[in-house]
Amino acid sequence: MADAKAKKVTYLKMPSFTRFLIGGLIAWWLSSIMNPAFVAIAVLVVLIIPVLTVDNIFSKQFERAYKQPEEIKPKAISKSEYLASLEADNAKKQEAAAAEEAKSKGKKTKK
Repeated sequence: MADAKAKKVTYLKMPSFTRFLIGGLIAWWLSSIMNPAFVAIAVLVVLIIPVLTVDNIFSKQFERAYKQPEEIKPKAISKSEYLASLEADNAKKQEAAAAEEAKSKGKKTKK
């Protein structure tokens, strides 16, 4: 049953850029013979080449950019551990503030 629900992946092989150029030239040629609307088709076929080039070059980066972010699981911590970590953080901030104040007083006395 698991195999029946699995998604099928179909790979599509894009035509080469020379085929796109030849297709554009043929559409341009047909516009002079059959219908002038083929000029628009020729232009669209030729303008798709840069889009496909960028897609081929940067496909791995696009894949990573649109990947779903990983879920971060919260770490279980007791209330006493949490309070201890807060006190340690506050002590570090106070030490840093005292050191900064001592530096600023030391600079004022030198002037």
